[in-house]
Amino acid sequence: ASQHKAPQATTFQVTLRDCIEARAYDCAPVIASFDRARLFRLSLLGGLYFAQGVPWGFLTVAIPLHLSGRGVGPAEIGALLAAATLPWTIKPFLGLGADRISFGRFGRRKPFILGAQAAMAVTLVILALAGLSLAPSVLAWLVFAHSLCAAAQDVGTDALAIDLLPPSERGRANGIMSAAKH
Repeated sequence: ASQHKAPQATTFQVTLRDCIEARAYDCAPVIASFDRARLFRLSLLGGLYFAQGVPWGFLTVAIPLHLSGRGVGPAEIGALLAAATLPWTIKPFLGLGADRISFGRFGRRKPFILGAQAAMAVTLVILALAGLSLAPSVLAWLVFAHSLCAAAQDVGTDALAIDLLPPSERGRANGIMSAAKH
């Protein structure tokens, strides 16, 4: 009888090599569950970055181009772009909130991300319903509110990535997240 045991599925370090070296024939469920969990983590993080990236492209590229085509001047477009980018400068303070504010049994990251995501959706619905016929100052405030929520979601997602990912997976996840955003 062989003394070899299958590797435990409790760590992220289980690989096919571990199973082969242990000569374990019951490793398929371990590897399959690891691959599904990894795929879920990478898909979740990529999806969250996609959710911030698509609106960012509309707010900083498509809308300014559309407004320019309608004869809106550079000062108003510049103010809109300032409103879109200013919230990203306070990410360190948002990060303190994401790290220090706990939502009880719901934890720190998920409520922070879900709240920001919901607020992003609300601002986008308002923008979609109101259209671009809003006064420039109202449009700028809506863009500012959306960008503030997106920056908060970004900070929460980055913190979640550090919480969820083993160090060996962070490089690949960062590439997926960056590609999904752009």
